[in-house]
Amino acid sequence: MDAGVDDVGFVEIDRPELSDQVSDILRAMPGTKTLISYVCRMNREPIRSTARSVSNLEFHHTGDEVNEVGRRIVNVLEAKGVHALNPSMGFPMEMDAFPGKIWVVSHKPVAEAAGRG
Repeated sequence: MDAGVDDVGFVEIDRPELSDQVSDILRAMPGTKTLISYVCRMNREPIRSTARSVSNLEFHHTGDEVNEVGRRIVNVLEAKGVHALNPSMGFPMEMDAFPGKIWVVSHKPVAEAAGRG
């Protein structure tokens, strides 16, 4: 919460709900034991706006915030000697896997397993 999130949960990688995600997670970060799922809230009215420019700005700003929070968390964990990484919250780029999964971690199943989804 000190990193600036609105909600957070932790989940062990060996939970049955994540069984179909484990190989992808371990490919990205071998030795992973625990995942952190966190939430940053968007402002409601901009997201509800019919003006795409308004809602898009809120979406992108919050996405940047989510990525910055992940970076701060990794920084703190690394300072304590814990190996960590923060996959992008969106905009998949792993095009070498196309037409398959082009993102590193499926955030929704992790959030659900951590009680946040």
